[in-house]
Amino acid sequence: MDTRDLARAAIEGSRQAFERLVAMHREGIYRMAYARLRNVSDAEDVVQDVFLRAYRTVGSLREPSMFRAWLYRIALNRVRDVGRRRKILGVFGFGAREEPETHAATGPDGFDMLAAKRFWERLDGFLETLSPIQREVFRLRFVDGLAIHEICGILGKNESTVKTHLYRAVERFREVAGLFERTAGEASR
Repeated sequence: MDTRDLARAAIEGSRQAFERLVAMHREGIYRMAYARLRNVSDAEDVVQDVFLRAYRTVGSLREPSMFRAWLYRIALNRVRDVGRRRKILGVFGFGAREEPETHAATGPDGFDMLAAKRFWERLDGFLETLSPIQREVFRLRFVDGLAIHEICGILGKNESTVKTHLYRAVERFREVAGLFERTAGEASR
């Protein structure tokens, strides 16, 4: 069974179908939440909350083929809620929890961890140069791997709007990548 068939069965009340949908989409929702929150505990909380909310409201889903987009919309809203909560706590001096370093960055695994950390830092730096809607469209397309029609469903925007924002974000990425390549080339001379 594919997602649409399982979603149809879940809408009709099949708990087993919903459990299979959870198994299919849990990892993607976790990656999406972690990429934005950078905290294991917060990302796990978001995943749990997303699937609890989805289970309670799956009967209201009108189009089973949009299950994945619907699920990501719930997740994106929860991630935003956590972000707002962090900002409020920050105002009162309770800064956002930082993810602790779990092991030293030495050896092959340490190199991979360091490379991944640098990648995410550079990606975050690039994303900060985009408008909020461009940033979200870029993340949903290239970090989360969602299709254009799914992004439209998640953001509640039409296809031409999503494509326009994606195009502008990609153009900005090309500008930044070109600048980096020129800078790296000049530094190696």
